[in-house]
Amino acid sequence: SSSAQRMRTARAAQKSLPPAVGVTFGAQSAKMCAHSDGEKEIEKREKSKRVETENRDKRKKTADAFESFAGDDAELLSALRDFEKMRKQIKRPLTDRAKTMLINKLKSEIPQRDWIRALENSIMNCWQGVFPPDGSDKPRQRSTAMDDLRTLHELFDEEDG
Repeated sequence: SSSAQRMRTARAAQKSLPPAVGVTFGAQSAKMCAHSDGEKEIEKREKSKRVETENRDKRKKTADAFESFAGDDAELLSALRDFEKMRKQIKRPLTDRAKTMLINKLKSEIPQRDWIRALENSIMNCWQGVFPPDGSDKPRQRSTAMDDLRTLHELFDEEDG
């Protein structure tokens, strides 16, 4: 068969090559393999420790994002932490980028006096984002086609009435 022929060709090519260092099949070779396996295991552990340390540093950095944003406002920090917990519970955890975007949205779209209320509304309703609470000073949205139709109907009703 063709696979058997490929195997024979590969073995013949392997036999024609000069022996590589550490490839011999003796006690010396076993020691070298054991040594290299041990080194690999040590390297894996060291890499694992490095990654764990980097992850811990990232967590501290993101924790500091909420802390630095809230400043001395313990109630705001608590609301931010509760929002983060809720997101974990609904299996939609906040990434570092999402935390930054959340802070930016609070700053730009919601008046400061409504930040805690907006976060609490999102927590109570299990919303993934934050939205201005009803009655806050949110910017007026452009009229939609339905709004335009309602206005036209009102005008026609006034003319008929």
